[in-house]
Amino acid sequence: MATPPYFIVLLGDVGVGKSAIFEKLTGLTGRSGHAVNSTTLTSEIVKSWDRRLIVADTPGANPMRDKLEYNLHIAQSMNNRPVACVLIVVRADIRMDNVIRNVSEYAERFYPNFPSNLFDVCVTHMDTVTWTERDFLLYVKEKLGIETVVFSSLNTTGEALSQNLLNLCARKRPANVNIDAEMFLRVFKISNSNLKILRETRKEAGRFKQMKDDFFEQRQKCVWWDRMNMTFQFNKWILAEIIAAQHRFITRNSFTFDMGPDMGNDVGNVANLTNELRPVLTDLRIEAYKAHKDVDCDIRQCPHCGEIWQKVEGSDGDTVCGQRPSNPSDHWSGELVIFQFTWDSASEKLSIKKVGVESKITAHSTDNVRYQRAGCGKTIKWSNMNKFISPFEHENPDIGSTSDLFSLPDRYRRDWETFYDRVLRDPSSVKHTIR
Repeated sequence: MATPPYFIVLLGDVGVGKSAIFEKLTGLTGRSGHAVNSTTLTSEIVKSWDRRLIVADTPGANPMRDKLEYNLHIAQSMNNRPVACVLIVVRADIRMDNVIRNVSEYAERFYPNFPSNLFDVCVTHMDTVTWTERDFLLYVKEKLGIETVVFSSLNTTGEALSQNLLNLCARKRPANVNIDAEMFLRVFKISNSNLKILRETRKEAGRFKQMKDDFFEQRQKCVWWDRMNMTFQFNKWILAEIIAAQHRFITRNSFTFDMGPDMGNDVGNVANLTNELRPVLTDLRIEAYKAHKDVDCDIRQCPHCGEIWQKVEGSDGDTVCGQRPSNPSDHWSGELVIFQFTWDSASEKLSIKKVGVESKITAHSTDNVRYQRAGCGKTIKWSNMNKFISPFEHENPDIGSTSDLFSLPDRYRRDWETFYDRVLRDPSSVKHTIR
């Protein structure tokens, strides 16, 4: 269990009431406002009036201008010290659906990248709606699985807010967030809304979705061992295609990454494209994980001759390499083949062809009473044999992970990291270098 003071970061859109919450908790005044653009231009970290909380007020995460600078202030605050709670602040609306949508947008952006238990929700302006706290708690639990929400209205006191937040933090263990240059691009959107670039981004995203759909359709027509290996190989191919798309996008739009006035916008546009394509890779990698689970097979390789077998009967004990199953209908052999994937830009279709053999796989029995034998005939112990892992399978990361897909190609990533580390120390300096 953590002990006070707990560090809380207020996060939310422009105008939702973050600074009003900050003022109630700290006793400070003059920070909140009703301007179209965020009144809060920088982050401020202050102890609460009761000194049991340390509160970071941050600029709106959806400002109409200076997106890079504002979001750098947010990242700087979250990196300041171990965080007990990131409080997503949303404004009450006549329609609860709108409030849920606002919470969901932040959840989708932050939850995959940080521990979900760091995040809590605060609904402000409760005095402006007719629905009750209980109504919202039931609804947000049903829609998003969130069970704890802090509510605030015009008459809510700083004492009441502080106590509610202390109750939340007391059940948590503070964590170091560490938003580095790559994480920053995954979490924040910093690109300008250039219509031409947005159209090209949507076109690329549509193309990759079609690739994925075509792949799933053609995969269903294959035998299980082809489906398994095809899935791993397609994962490797689609990652290379996404990186190629990043390079095409950079060339077509003449992005320079020259550490000058357009650095943030160039980086932000490429990161936005990558984040649009990331879900395609996630879906495919989840399927790669399921490929083995679905067929429930046990494939192992003989340490003497290298033959690859699938056990269809028997125990995990001593056996002989090449022992065949008792049922003649199980005397099958198959090939794990190499596939070629091609995207036809004219027809906008994916084609898949077999172009070689990776390895062969044969049905095996570990019951030594069987008579028919293949393989090298040497004694083996099934449980001690190495499981066969396809080279394509071995190269995939954890289930659904896209940690090896970076927001920028290698060629440009180092320059962005240098730039990010420099401006993170002084986000206000971005005004002079970024349009």
